[in-house]
This record gives sequence, structure tokens and C-alpha cells, in this order.
Amino acid sequence: MKIECILKRQGGTFVELDGKNYHFKPQEDGAHVAEVADDEHVEKLLAVSEAYQPYGGDFQLDADGDIDTQPQATAPKTRKKAPPAPTEATPPTDVKGESPCR
Repeated sequence: MKIECILKRQGGTFVELDGKNYHFKPQEDGAHVAEVADDEHVEKLLAVSEAYQPYGGDFQLDADGDIDTQPQATAPKTRKKAPPAPTEATPPTDVKGESPCR
């Protein structure tokens, strides 16, 4: 997973986790990015939200709203048709079902 270091340093940021070195290198778009394959390292880095975030659209959220570091392949999304337009206008109603327009 590509992770961005949002703290900008000249030449990028170097981080060592469990003996593995990561270099968050400056990209053409100005982001400082490293590829992090170890899921535990991804979780450790993203836990420091004031310094790291997923880069671009390179992540998905799981059912709990947390970042899923191993997204499953999903079927392509299909577009739903818009509902048909109402045939006649209906006045708005309040909670009791009475029209507020009198």
C-alpha cells in the first residue's frame, strides 16, 4: 500500500520499522510517498494520523470504517437507473400527514 508522509522534509523522510527501512520520497505532485507491504507497518504508520495517510485512492474502508490494508477484489459497480419522475405534483405534508399549506 502506498502511504504518504504529510510532514515535508528536504529529500523526503526516512523511517525504520522492525529493521525495515522506508523512504517517503517526494513525488511530482509534491506528496512524499513510500510503498509499505507489511500490514503491521501499515497499521503502525497510519495510527500516527498527524504524520501519515493513505496516498491517493490506494485504500478501501472495511465494514467498521477502518482502512482495509488487504482490500478484496470487488465486482464492478453498475449504475442504477434514476427513479421515474412523478406524474403529478403532491403537496408536502407534516408528520401527522396534514398539509402545511393552508
